[in-house]
Amino acid sequence: MSQWTELPDSAKNAGVLSELQDALSEAAGGSGPTLDGDWKVWTKAYLATSLLKLDGFGGIPGGGTPIEFRDPNLQIDIGLHQTGGVDDGGWRVVLTSPVVAV
Repeated sequence: MSQWTELPDSAKNAGVLSELQDALSEAAGGSGPTLDGDWKVWTKAYLATSLLKLDGFGGIPGGGTPIEFRDPNLQIDIGLHQTGGVDDGGWRVVLTSPVVAV
């Protein structure tokens, strides 16, 4: 099972993560789920095959600013929020990169 399939439909269909779909769809590797408070988290180390660039990534002030991850060694954590051990529709994606250019 890939990280992409673990995301709720609301996260996959929002369009905000479409540029990360290839990375999240890779089935190999990854760990999880682990618990982080009320979050069930899947983690995967990912080696980008090309420069990953996000144009106008949602939620960043000045929305048209491109973000480039210049080091191919990325870590992607997907978290599904839980209330009483049941997914409640909340989700998060944390992308960690050694070098980022804005």
